[in-house]
Amino acid sequence: AVITVSDTTRRELTALGVVPERLLRRVYLASAPEFSPTPLPEDAEVLRRYGVSGEYLLYVGGYDKHKNVDALVRAFDRARLPDHSLVVAASKHRWHSELVAKWRDLSCFSRLRLIEPQTSELPSLYRGASFFVNPSLWESFSFQLLEAMACGTPILASNRTAIPEIAGDAALYFDPADSTGTPAIFERMAGDLNL
Repeated sequence: AVITVSDTTRRELTALGVVPERLLRRVYLASAPEFSPTPLPEDAEVLRRYGVSGEYLLYVGGYDKHKNVDALVRAFDRARLPDHSLVVAASKHRWHSELVAKWRDLSCFSRLRLIEPQTSELPSLYRGASFFVNPSLWESFSFQLLEAMACGTPILASNRTAIPEIAGDAALYFDPADSTGTPAIFERMAGDLNL
């Protein structure tokens, strides 16, 4: 048998002829126990360390093109959320420099926090966020969705591949290719959370 992390991946592997369907077993993963909604004393220190204050949207992942971070930043730039910042928590290798060079001229650049936190600091970042955003074009699973849910963080997520399968009814979905509609969804999510 071959274990895979989602039905989406199982279907893709079968369609590609990689493994016969009868040999594939889907087993969902789980987040680590430190991802919980209970605030901890170190949460404020983690935010301070990275210069994060006030309300913020959180993205955790990478800068690979399929992660769609450029579209996320550009949508944030067009959204009317002047009191929010966007925290991008990702390793700054591969595509990072190229993207930052493109973002320097955006009006939101001063409200971007491009950080490389330790794994142990992620729960604090999730707990403090107004909401978590996953704009990915392709995911086989997405641990970050589980981490956000476990921390009680509202989720705004792409409607692509395994993301709806994993988040289910726990997320508000958007089309990551809709560059005109996405800023309005950011505004709606922030507005709904502030009611």
